[in-house]
Amino acid sequence: MGTSSMIGRVNEDGSVTTSYCHYDGYLAYMGKMLEDHYNTPARAKAVANVGYLSSLTENLEWSVEHSANVDDHVVYESIDAFLTHGYNFCSAKFLYLFSGDSWFFAEDGRYKKCLQSLKDEAEAAYELYTKNVAKLTKEY
Repeated sequence: MGTSSMIGRVNEDGSVTTSYCHYDGYLAYMGKMLEDHYNTPARAKAVANVGYLSSLTENLEWSVEHSANVDDHVVYESIDAFLTHGYNFCSAKFLYLFSGDSWFFAEDGRYKKCLQSLKDEAEAAYELYTKNVAKLTKEY
C-alpha cells in the first residue's frame, strides 16, 4: 500500500490544478522531491498538469512514461476546495500546493486544512528518515 498525494499549483484565476501520485507521498520523499526538483513556477505547473503518476522522480518524463495509469489532472475551483476535497481523491494522505514561488503541504488528519511551508519540514523529515534507515541498517 502506498502513501498517496495530490500535487497542486494555484492558477491565476485562483483555481488549483492537481496531479495524483500513488506512491511515496510522504514528506521525506515527495516533499523533498518537490523542493529539490520542482521548485520553480514552470516545473510546478508541469507536474501539476500531468494527471496520474505512479511515483515521481526528478525526471518528470520518465515518471509519466512509467506510470501505471493515464488519467487527466483534476482542477479545484479554489484552494479551500482543494483542501476540503483533495483528500477524498483516491484517499490522498498529503496535499502539496505550489503558490507564488513556494511549496506548501497539508496532511490528512487533525490539521488537514492547515497549509504549512514545505521547505523546512521536508528537509527535517528527510534527515529523520535517513537517520532511521542508517540505524536499521546497522542493526541488521
